[in-house]
Order: sequence, then C-alpha cells, then structure tokens
Amino acid sequence: MWRRVWLIAGTGLVLGMCFGCGLMAGLLGGTRKAYHLRYLEEREAVAPILKADPAFAGIELCERSSGGIYLMGEVPTPADVERLRVQVLRTVGEPRSREVMLNVSVRRSRRG
Repeated sequence: MWRRVWLIAGTGLVLGMCFGCGLMAGLLGGTRKAYHLRYLEEREAVAPILKADPAFAGIELCERSSGGIYLMGEVPTPADVERLRVQVLRTVGEPRSREVMLNVSVRRSRRG
C-alpha cells in the first residue's frame, strides 16, 4: 500500500516539475520574442531617419537586451544631436527617446 502512495506522490511531483519547467521556458521565450519584435518595430521606424541625413552617418542602430533600440555614435554638431533627438522623439515617444539617445554625442574636433 505505501509503495502505491509513494508512486502516486512521485508521479505527481515529477509532472508538477515538468509543468513548471515548461511554463518557465514558454514565458522566457515569449518575453524574448516580444523584446526582439519591439527592436524590429523601432528599427523600421528610425532607420530611415538615419539614412536620410548625412550628418547621421556616424550613428549606429543597436538592439537593447531589454527590447527596442539604442543609437550609438557621433554627429558633427550639437544642432545635429538636437535635430536627431526631435526626430527620434516623434518616432518612439518621450520616455523611450531619452534611452535611445543616451550614447549619441558630438564629434570632437581634432586639432594639431
């Protein structure tokens, strides 16, 4: 009789662990896919802005591990940074635009 109880309890425990592991794998996979889809959407919206202006040629569009894009690189003048910031703001919104623009800077002139 005890053998049967242990068999049923063990089977229930194994099934519960398998269900839990499958659930976790599904949630993690779904989250990763959602992050990547956000990147693809933002990339599609911002890439034309970068291609349209030669001042933005030094800007690279990268994928954030937490989803979405970020821009990295240098532009020639502070006015170019502001122009890019305004265009990105219109495209991805205020909270995201600050994150997207964190790694954009003005190119330092190299003298002498």
